[in-house]
Amino acid sequence: MREADKEFADYFYLTPPSFKNISGIWPLRAGRNIAKENYHIGPRFIDSYSFHFVLEGEIAYKYDDKTILLQKGGMFCLHPDIAYEYYTLSHHLQLKMGWIAFSKAQMTEIISSLKLTKQQSSLQIVDYQHVHQTLTSVFRVLETFDDTEMVQVLQLQQLVYQLIYLLLDHTQQPNHARSTWLERGKAYIDQHYTERITIQDTANYVGVNRSYFSEQFSTIYGIAPIKYLQKLRLEGKRCYAPPLTVSQKSPYH
Repeated sequence: MREADKEFADYFYLTPPSFKNISGIWPLRAGRNIAKENYHIGPRFIDSYSFHFVLEGEIAYKYDDKTILLQKGGMFCLHPDIAYEYYTLSHHLQLKMGWIAFSKAQMTEIISSLKLTKQQSSLQIVDYQHVHQTLTSVFRVLETFDDTEMVQVLQLQQLVYQLIYLLLDHTQQPNHARSTWLERGKAYIDQHYTERITIQDTANYVGVNRSYFSEQFSTIYGIAPIKYLQKLRLEGKRCYAPPLTVSQKSPYH
């Protein structure tokens, strides 16, 4: 990676393949970085769609009047001609990101299917491991990419389609995916509430952002996870409290 003012980064700029029989979705550019302290990009505009993936750490993504906090496994989409900025939140968690940008003409319908609207332009990816593996493969190909080699062109295009498929699969099955990790999170709390666990520990265990976990837990179970944890601990104390002796029960004994 090359060092810049705000980051260490690799940038890859691509042109459509020249092979006559190859068409379809093709990235305009891609990149990955390791952010320095006080990393802050923007405000700025772009003329394309760009998928940004949080590989490590956490970030605040701001556009219009919205500020979205994302952690590892989070993804946000920059929309064409909308001012945006993003920046680090913590000095203790090093931010690492990867991104891929596409032309408006190629991605408008896919963006719609992904439900990455201007009003809601981020995802917390449950099956993050497969997305991360695919991104890693994309960058491995780009490191030595030669657009005159058909095999490499097809390999990159396959990985791009695989990445889009994983994102579509995530958004097409939200209820099942959500119930799965929420059930795991609730089971984690039920199992370990007597220990010094936190809601952040639980969110880390299931692989989602803490605020997103709290929001979804509250929606499904009708109680905030922190209150649920406190309730279990309070009930546990009552269950395990030693029985009163006769002398403790009556002041007249």
